[in-house]
Amino acid sequence: MNVKMPSTKADYVCDVIKKDILDGRFPPGKRLRLAELASLYQTSEMPIREALFMLRRDGLVSFKSHCGATVAEVSIKELCDIIATGTYLEILAMTEAVSYHTESTISVLTDLNDQMKKTKVGSKYSELNREFHRLLCSPCKNEFLKGEINDIVARFFKRWPKTIFELRPERKALATKEHEAMLEALRAGSASRLHKMAMTHREETLKAWQDVVEEAESKTTKPSKLAAV
Repeated sequence: MNVKMPSTKADYVCDVIKKDILDGRFPPGKRLRLAELASLYQTSEMPIREALFMLRRDGLVSFKSHCGATVAEVSIKELCDIIATGTYLEILAMTEAVSYHTESTISVLTDLNDQMKKTKVGSKYSELNREFHRLLCSPCKNEFLKGEINDIVARFFKRWPKTIFELRPERKALATKEHEAMLEALRAGSASRLHKMAMTHREETLKAWQDVVEEAESKTTKPSKLAAV
């Protein structure tokens, strides 16, 4: 994330606090004390206060009774939107990378997927999965596109503690099979086939996250009272 040229001191403070929130320096729920922030950013408390109200407008900061300003909790719905965007960009990069892959890069990807087959721990599987996707995109020559993908991936993992493989362990075996189909398309050098297989992989991932969203929403929805007979 690039910090724009500020027009006022409050704008500058708003930009740097926003960057620190999105980079994970200030996690969800962290209290944002005026004196501490003023010292950190070497400014007075007035522009800090103005910046926090600006960030509340953006949904990044919330104000609670007796707590003051805190970093807003991230909703699962918001993170699903991040995932939907990131995975769509990944497919573009994967497709453009097909003609630049070699026997060596495909071999590394195959080994990674084989490791995933043996991995039972969700967090470890997630690490391998991130590397698998990164290496699929790596030969793509569009550096800007890869940079945007990396920023989105970092934003997700820094602001949300659980991966889909921890929340839905059954997703591991299915994802591995989807990876195999993608690898077959890559070995055949077919960008169109890889695109199709990757879109299927994305759809299944989004379905799993949607299931998580619906489960979370059901827990927060109060049951309606039965009408009197």
